[in-house]
Amino acid sequence: MHALTRLLAVTVLALAVPVALAEETVEKTLALEAGGRFVLETVGSATITGSDRSGAAITIKYDGDLQADYEVSFTETPGLARVSIKKKDRGGWGWFSHGSSRSPKVTVAVPARAAVEASAAGGGVSADGLQAGADLDSAGGSVEVKNHAGGLEAESSGGSVRVVKAVGDVRAESAGGSVEVQDVNGAVTLSSAGGSVRIERVTGKIKASASGGGVEAVLAPGNAAGGTIESAGGGIRVAIDPAVNLSLDASAAGGSVVTDLPVRMKGEASRNDLKGDLGQGGPLLSLEAAGGGIRIEALPAR
Repeated sequence: MHALTRLLAVTVLALAVPVALAEETVEKTLALEAGGRFVLETVGSATITGSDRSGAAITIKYDGDLQADYEVSFTETPGLARVSIKKKDRGGWGWFSHGSSRSPKVTVAVPARAAVEASAAGGGVSADGLQAGADLDSAGGSVEVKNHAGGLEAESSGGSVRVVKAVGDVRAESAGGSVEVQDVNGAVTLSSAGGSVRIERVTGKIKASASGGGVEAVLAPGNAAGGTIESAGGGIRVAIDPAVNLSLDASAAGGSVVTDLPVRMKGEASRNDLKGDLGQGGPLLSLEAAGGGIRIEALPAR
């Protein structure tokens, strides 16, 4: 009986010990031209780069037997290239062979002026040099975008979202981390339920909310587009070009409102509220903090 028990224990341990598997690489090129659309659905991570060449060049790397563990399909029709990677149903034993460390890693080069839709259920998504708009979604990691042009929608339920250098309107949302945008020539709509929101050098209208942290916004010089900034989890700090014409409405339930700008007050000022005009007044910038104070300051001199 004791020998049988030991044998069973050794067998269970053997099943639990990870086995080093050779990395498999699959490469595929699909027809795609500028003006077309590329769609990716994967359970692993995805890296997408804009290129000056035609065609969608796809590389999939996986530690194991990709075809045995996943359903992989490549589809091309006029104006559309699509890649789908889905985990096969392995029944009750599936958890022995699958895990985030063994998810496929997808790398794609597409024509820079092709629209991109990408969703990753088990990893992060990164994109660089896309020039025709993109919709990027990660349920298991972060989303990072740089050198982008065209509309952008980026969403993560398992990590942060970061956008650096974009032309066009940006919508970014995170349920599991912070949201950060830098050098955006356009309007931004940003939301974080799991962290803070940070904005640097945005030229357009701002709509930002954070329920898991504070909001810090440094507007681009000359930005008088206004907008709404709300924080339920911290304070708000905003830096504005003092030469612009802008109306301000700031309210802090969790602290005080302070400014070093020459604001012409409207009505009676209080510790927690400020209403007034900067310059001649203009579009409204509304600030509301339920979890801290609000500081409104001038952009540093250039």
